[in-house]
Amino acid sequence: MKYSSKLRLQILFPVVLLTSLLLVFIVLAKRQQTQVENLFVISQVQSSLASVELDYENLRRNIFERVNHAGHSEKQQQLANEGKSKTQEIQQLIQGISEHLAFTKTDTSILSQDMRLYTAEFLRVSQLFDTDQAKTAKFERFESLFYTSNKSVKALKNELNAYTNNTVLPALKTIKTIQRNVGVLGMALILVCTFFLMKAIKNITQILGDEPSMIFKLLEKIKHFDFSITPSGSQGSVRWSLGEVVEDLSSFMAAIYDTANEQTRRTGMLRRNFDSTVAGMDEIKKIQTYFPPQCSS
Repeated sequence: MKYSSKLRLQILFPVVLLTSLLLVFIVLAKRQQTQVENLFVISQVQSSLASVELDYENLRRNIFERVNHAGHSEKQQQLANEGKSKTQEIQQLIQGISEHLAFTKTDTSILSQDMRLYTAEFLRVSQLFDTDQAKTAKFERFESLFYTSNKSVKALKNELNAYTNNTVLPALKTIKTIQRNVGVLGMALILVCTFFLMKAIKNITQILGDEPSMIFKLLEKIKHFDFSITPSGSQGSVRWSLGEVVEDLSSFMAAIYDTANEQTRRTGMLRRNFDSTVAGMDEIKKIQTYFPPQCSS
């Protein structure tokens, strides 16, 4: 019971420690992966915002080029198609940005609204070039919406930079610090576990009383009826108990042999007595044959 409790503690304790350490590393790795993925998403959004900036600048340039190419129907049609394509691209980018930034809880409604108004104004102004109204039209509202959209994009970029610097990067730094501390603690725990496992091995050796390979060799000897084993090792160990069992077994076998020999001796005596009795009976029969009994008158 004493050895059983010790072994249970010395084996389970390192297993629990190492399992807990492994779970901590797994949790930290998942958190780190999440923050790295968030950082990657933010970089993609920053790239999308750069594309939006380029596209709404192209829409503004598109209007100026249409003014410069007034009267050129073929060029006007080309610029009109390019403008429509850019408006659709901006709408898709804004929708993707809103979806990607859901985890940051960043409000993208202002940017979406400004871009919607800006692209709608671009399409309205673009239609003026199909008539003569473009010659007398003024583009103050279009310019105003352009600068408003520009401010919205820059505001969102600044907000993302602030989120990255204040949330994602500190989280990654904290995780790395915890990982480093857990690594140091893990090394200490490994040493502690090694100590407990060495104690467990020592106790197992004490319980066995010899090396496991030697115990198996002794069992093979007993299996082949080789009883030349004497108690050795620490008293109460498996090695000592095997020696005692073999001695008891040898004594028991010797007692059986002695009993068998005694029974054989007694059987021989009975056989000889029986033979003597039979021989005596034969002699009596012979005497009776030569000297028959006489009848009295």
